[in-house]
Amino acid sequence: MQPLTLLATLKQRLQVLLEDGNTVTLTLRYLSGIRQWSIDIEYKDFVLHGERLCNAYNFLQQYSLILPFGLNVTVSDGREPLLLNDFESGRVQLSLLSATEVQTIRTYYTNFTGKQMSKWDRVYSIIITPPSKTVITIESPSKVLATPEPPLSVKFTVKRNTLSSANKATVTLSNLGESIRNQIVKDRHTFSNYWKIIIKGGYKGNLSTLFLGNITESYSVKENTEWVTTIEAFDGIYAIKNGYTSLTVPGNTSIENLVQLVLRDMPYISRVVIGEIETKPTERSVSYEGPPLEVIEEATGIEPYIDNGVLYVLNKDEIPVEEIHILESEDLIETPKKRETLITVNAIFQPQIQVGDKCKITSKESRLNGIYKVIGISHDVDILGESGGKATTALELSSSTGFTKVKG
Repeated sequence: MQPLTLLATLKQRLQVLLEDGNTVTLTLRYLSGIRQWSIDIEYKDFVLHGERLCNAYNFLQQYSLILPFGLNVTVSDGREPLLLNDFESGRVQLSLLSATEVQTIRTYYTNFTGKQMSKWDRVYSIIITPPSKTVITIESPSKVLATPEPPLSVKFTVKRNTLSSANKATVTLSNLGESIRNQIVKDRHTFSNYWKIIIKGGYKGNLSTLFLGNITESYSVKENTEWVTTIEAFDGIYAIKNGYTSLTVPGNTSIENLVQLVLRDMPYISRVVIGEIETKPTERSVSYEGPPLEVIEEATGIEPYIDNGVLYVLNKDEIPVEEIHILESEDLIETPKKRETLITVNAIFQPQIQVGDKCKITSKESRLNGIYKVIGISHDVDILGESGGKATTALELSSSTGFTKVKG
């Protein structure tokens, strides 16, 4: 890796000699109005113009099959190039990658199916359905951009777990067109209005549902020259806020049937997955009243949870699907850690993993290798226009002597 020397000037041009004896010309411009760096690249017949510079292992990863070099952009605080003096101060370092280093990075970002999982391959889709039923879709590549510059950027954080509290997602979009911004405005206090949101993410050709829930608040503000739209959403919050159960069931009603009856009091919850219930039905009629999740816990002795619009009533060692995900050393950002009874794992973006799935860890920290149940997921994704960004997945795992696949 060859560090390049850059100054705090609005425009600068470098000619760099490559290993093969050819020269690449780099022209960098600082756009003070929107606080970003752009770059032009000329190499033989290859020309790239006005690309927004961003934090990346290989900024030219999408061209790695046709270019014998790459560019590494490292930002000391993990964010993006923003300031005129970023290079001179050392906050940002631009370095030339050799052909060997480019291949190493390509290999690093290949998953077990052989599909390339580099930052350039990440895709997303955000589908919003307000009460008007007019579906709004924001996806990559974006079709709702107001102007070619500055580019649309998307950041979202999704947190899901097996607790009875609602899962949460926060989405930040920059530079949406005005008509789209005006359609996704929601006041926090309008609990009775259901705004469905589905967030999907993954790699080209394979999108997974990361979140399904209800928007609780959405607004746009202008920050300098950019419009920034913020969306907050919760999974199951509508059922928690608006659902209420009041019923009397006859004697000998099965616990499974009771749960199905309570499900009717939970709006926008599509179905229920029920595990092995040890509680037996009573011979006499029983009355229940209160929030649906509390009624289910009282009747079953199991703390239920909602995930992606589905109600789960499962024991600790029960899993909804038999599929197992394998995380190898190259998938992990750091070695797993044990925190009391849980294992925590930080990995490169793993959109295919769902709450309740089985996950096999094979890391260099071999004492923690094994098969676990996923009880918590946090996705942190940052996509800047077409240039990628950062995306990670943090997992909370629980161990067991054996897992049981449930019906449903």
